Amino acid sequence: MCSLNSSEIIAYLGAGAWLPQIFILIKYLVKRKYLTIILHENCNLLLSNTGPLLTLNLAILAKRGDFLLENIYLELKHEKGNTLNFNWLWQEEAIGNLTLPEFGLIPFQKSKQIVALYCQNDYIEDKQITFYEVDFKRKYDNFQIRLNSIKSNLLRNNLSLEKLKESQEYNELISLYQQFGTLIVGDWVLSLSVKSEGKIIKLLSKKFNLNQTDIKTYSENINLVNESIENNFIKNTSIEFPFTNVIYFNLSDFAQSQPPRSNSVAPKRD
Repeated sequence: MCSLNSSEIIAYLGAGAWLPQIFILIKYLVKRKYLTIILHENCNLLLSNTGPLLTLNLAILAKRGDFLLENIYLELKHEKGNTLNFNWLWQEEAIGNLTLPEFGLIPFQKSKQIVALYCQNDYIEDKQITFYEVDFKRKYDNFQIRLNSIKSNLLRNNLSLEKLKESQEYNELISLYQQFGTLIVGDWVLSLSVKSEGKIIKLLSKKFNLNQTDIKTYSENINLVNESIENNFIKNTSIEFPFTNVIYFNLSDFAQSQPPRSNSVAPKRD
């Protein structure tokens, strides 16, 4: 029979005192709920009258508990450090189908602004979500307030709204679109985070590449945007321009090698 000295007895008693905490930690790790988000490899980006818009298709799966998502954040970061930050804006929601003899079944969708997303345990949510660029919107909202103030003064003094074009604010707004309408060729990283229960959790990162044709296509909407500014602040019309110059790119994991892309225009995907 082995005998223990006083030091060994104290050591065993001390280790035993930690057992309840260890069991609690193991139980927490085993039962802790978590969220999985899977991104479709295809996504698109365009410059619109509301600034850069990024659209993703994704699947959300909650495990071991329900989640209430308060926001989804995206960061696009170029290899040289240039960064764009996006918050969710709206989701596409199916509202029905129409059958036409020539085209078959055609789904109808509408854009719905997102306030929150409730994700049930063990239930997969498939979503198509469009995101807006945060810094652009903050600056645009500020210009809008200032331009509307100038506009009110012009109207009050019976002056032509064309004088808005002479203002610093009007020209700085055009420069803002030009700034955000210019991207850089090369490798980019997309990082996705969610906000739930007041906490921000980074979930995944993907890589993609933009070539010279992508950059040119993206910037071609700048002229349409300039017309949109004039219509909004000077002509008081709400004509919707078809912002068709969309760039499509593929997301991939960092472990995967991405084949070089040609400079041909990417075909439009449904």
